[in-house]
Amino acid sequence: MTKKFFMLCIFLFLMMFATACGAILSILDDASFDRGYSILLEADTASPPPQTDMYTAVAILQGRLRLQEFYNATVTQESSRIRINIPYDLEDVYAVVADLQRVALLTFEDEMGNVLLTGAHVARAYATIQVTTIGNEPVINLEFTTEGTQLFAEATRNNIGRPIFIYMDGELLSSPIVNTVIADGSAVISGNFTNNSAFELATLIQQGAMPFGVVAIEVENLG
Repeated sequence: MTKKFFMLCIFLFLMMFATACGAILSILDDASFDRGYSILLEADTASPPPQTDMYTAVAILQGRLRLQEFYNATVTQESSRIRINIPYDLEDVYAVVADLQRVALLTFEDEMGNVLLTGAHVARAYATIQVTTIGNEPVINLEFTTEGTQLFAEATRNNIGRPIFIYMDGELLSSPIVNTVIADGSAVISGNFTNNSAFELATLIQQGAMPFGVVAIEVENLG
C-alpha cells in the first residue's frame, strides 16, 4: 500500500511539473509575439498590383530583412498590402521603415537625363576593395547581362569625354567620365563608401528593384 501511494505521489508530481513547464513555455512564447514592431506597407499604385509583382515585392523585402539580420521577421501579403512583423527591439524603427520603402532603382543616365540602362540589366553586383593612388577604396563591381553589355557599350561609345551619371532612387552615386568604349560587360561604382555601405548597396542592386513603390501606413509597437 505504501509503495502504491509513493508511486502515485511521484506520478502526480510529474504531472504537475509538466503542467508548470508547459505554462512557462506558453508565457515565453506569448512574450516573443508581444514585443517588436508590426509594419504595414501599402502599394503606392493607382490600382492593385498584379499578383506576380506582389510575390516579387515580398521576396525582395524578405531579402532586405535578412540583410539586416532580422532572421525571425515575417513578411505576409494582405491584399495589396504587405505586413512585416519584426520581433526585435529596434533603436530606430523609422530607419528600418525607410529602408523597406526604398525602390532601389539603379539607373545610368546621360547629361540630358536620358536613361541608358537600369539595374534590371545587371546580372551580378558585389562589393570589393580597389587599390587606388590614395589607398584601398571600397567599390561596387557590376557585371551586366547580355543586353546590358550591349547597352553599356553603346552608352560609353556615345559619351566619350562626358560623364555617365549613376543614380540609386534618384540619388547620385557616381559620375565617372567615359574615356573609352567599355564592351566587356563590367563597370565599377566608386564613391565615399565604407565596407558596410558598399556591401549593402551591392546587395540591394543584386536583389533588384521593387516592382512598385510602397508607403508605410501603420507602424505599431507591440510592446
